[in-house]
Amino acid sequence: MDYSIAFEKHDYGRIDKLNRLTNPNTFWDDVRKLCSNVHSDHAIHRWEHLAELRFEEINSTMRV
Repeated sequence: MDYSIAFEKHDYGRIDKLNRLTNPNTFWDDVRKLCSNVHSDHAIHRWEHLAELRFEEINSTMRV
C-alpha cells in the first residue's frame, strides 16, 4: 500500500505498520493488537478503512 491514500499525517505510520502484515489468516488479529490502545472514534475509523484496503491488497496478490 502506498502513501497516496493517506488522509492525515498519522496515516503514514498506520500504513507503515499495515504494510508489515502479510499473512491473511492472522491479519485481523494482528490489526486488533495494533489498535488495542486506540480510543478515539476517528482514529479507529481510519485504522478500519486502511486495514480493509490493505486486506484487499494482500488477497489480490495471493490470487495472482
